[in-house]
Amino acid sequence: MEDLAFNLNLGAKIAIIFGPERSGLENEDIAYANKIITIPTNPEYGSLNLSHAAAIISYEISKLDFKVSGNNNYEFANANE
Repeated sequence: MEDLAFNLNLGAKIAIIFGPERSGLENEDIAYANKIITIPTNPEYGSLNLSHAAAIISYEISKLDFKVSGNNNYEFANANE
């Protein structure tokens, strides 16, 4: 997540890709990624509800400190980027 904060401080656009709950991301989708974030889970139940995963990642992003460069106006990439 520190890499994410660094890129946002540089003004970079980011995209967060979530896969379907049953199968996860396809290899073609993963090929677009520069970084892969995983959420540790109980080994007996290795998947999360998509809404829970999105909430956890959103929470973690909200905790990042974007004040290093004073850039608090970060933008997320749109679907075409």
